Amino acid sequence: MNAPNPNDHIQNEWLGGYFYETLAGSRQGMLNYIYHNLRHLSDGLWVDAGANVGNHTVFFSAICDAHRVVAIEPVLDNLKVLRSNLQVNEIENVDVFDCAAGARSGRCSMAIVEGNNSGLHEVVDGDDTEVQSLDSIVANYPAPVRLIKIDVEDYNLPVLEGSIETLGRDHPVVFVECAETIELVQVNSFMVAQGYERVRGVVLNYTPTYVWEYKKTDD
Repeated sequence: MNAPNPNDHIQNEWLGGYFYETLAGSRQGMLNYIYHNLRHLSDGLWVDAGANVGNHTVFFSAICDAHRVVAIEPVLDNLKVLRSNLQVNEIENVDVFDCAAGARSGRCSMAIVEGNNSGLHEVVDGDDTEVQSLDSIVANYPAPVRLIKIDVEDYNLPVLEGSIETLGRDHPVVFVECAETIELVQVNSFMVAQGYERVRGVVLNYTPTYVWEYKKTDD
């Protein structure tokens, strides 16, 4: 992996020989969980919303053999590293969307929250960044969406609201980072309303990340 900023905690993990979020102290890393439990879903489209510098995108493609990966990332510096990592790893089944994911099409700006964490940017009012709904991004892909990972710093609900058609049609497994309990409550309420249930007993990563699966009905 190309790691131009060793002070960034994600890229620093690469220098140690690991993908970020394969290991997570006392908790299981999300990528380790996906590798051991969800590779059977690799026949479809995997979405990385908040792709950052490409850690999860590369893992989805190169390690899990996902049929196709959609990487959504609005921050220019992150996009440069992401694209270089696709090139270094000779990955050709990833489509990069240089926009933010949200409830609907529009414009926003991205503000830095923490200098040495490339993932910590948040959506703020502005007009220098394009916003697209996840539904509109995946609309023209023939393959069903099998997995969605969302890591968007306090912007989970707008991203999910822009994914309602996809959730209802394809029933992908959904991973959402919820740093605070209130985020978990809000996301869980939304997902339950879409026919999903949270996988009990599974809390992943240093920053709590949860898993939702569609609850099959008998109709």
